[in-house]
Amino acid sequence: MRHRSKKPTLVEALGLDLEKLYAGLRVPLTPETFRRHLDEYLEQEGCETKVPPALREDLYAEAVHCGKIVAVCEKVKSIIKTDDFVLCAKQTKQLVAELTTSLRVATYPGLQNARQLPLSDVLSSWTTASLDTLKHELEEADTAIKRAREFKHMGRLEIESLLLLQVDGWLKHTLRGTDWERRRGKLRAAFAYPSQLLPRANVAGVVAMRISRAKTAKTVGRIDQSLVFRF
Repeated sequence: MRHRSKKPTLVEALGLDLEKLYAGLRVPLTPETFRRHLDEYLEQEGCETKVPPALREDLYAEAVHCGKIVAVCEKVKSIIKTDDFVLCAKQTKQLVAELTTSLRVATYPGLQNARQLPLSDVLSSWTTASLDTLKHELEEADTAIKRAREFKHMGRLEIESLLLLQVDGWLKHTLRGTDWERRRGKLRAAFAYPSQLLPRANVAGVVAMRISRAKTAKTVGRIDQSLVFRF
């Protein structure tokens, strides 16, 4: 017996399921490449102590996470520029408002005919859903659209700086009470280059400046909540 594949949610159909985007990405950074660049930088900085294997593995995992976050941001920024997204976003907002004030309507087709609204392909696929289901899907999509629009005015530099701020906080906690606590600045800079959060030539002295700016950025609160997510 064949099982029908589960219908994508409206958020998934819009391409705005951040968790799925994140899970489906692969970062072209191998553990060996990361380790080599990390060790090279620290050696050039006169740091003779080797990074413990467990810490190096955690740093690599953070680098992969950062790479995937940047890729998700770039992907969403490309999605929200498309004509299909602009149309769906406009119609979703209209329909959420309509459904909120028109719950007496028993079926969506009646609402659609009353509105005489030619729907995008993505939205029209939900016209046979129950009113409650449709309302839930539209509200979820409207929230996802608002969250996605946070990306619109963010440059890659801002995203990378916020990620460096996040990593710095993690390092501060992780290195507390260890021999590496006083070398956090060097380890942070060594992390930034192989993670592709900074070009090699700009590592020295720039990481601290980026983190300082990120702390005062107006977007830091909503980025922590919406974009720099963890699973």
